[in-house]
Amino acid sequence: MSKTVYLASSYGFSTQQRAVLLPALVHALESLGVQAWEPFQNSDLADRETLNLMLFTGFPAAGWEDYFYRSIDEIASPRKALARWLREP
Repeated sequence: MSKTVYLASSYGFSTQQRAVLLPALVHALESLGVQAWEPFQNSDLADRETLNLMLFTGFPAAGWEDYFYRSIDEIASPRKALARWLREP
C-alpha cells in the first residue's frame, strides 16, 4: 500500500506556482512512490471524497533539520524525515 501525502500549501492559489512549482513537487514525491494528493489538481475528487483526518505537525526541537527541505531535490534524500517515513512498514 502506497502512502499518501496531502499537500496543504498556498501554492495552488497562484497561477504561476500551480503551473510551475506544484508539478515539480508532485513529481518529486511520486518518484518516491508517494501518492501526492493536491487539492487544486484533484478538485473533482475532492467533491466526491471526504477527508476526515488532517494531521498537522511541527518541527521537533532536536533534529528539526531532517524535516526542513531547502529544495525539491532534497525530497529524495535518504537522511531526511520523509524518506525515513516511507521506509517504515
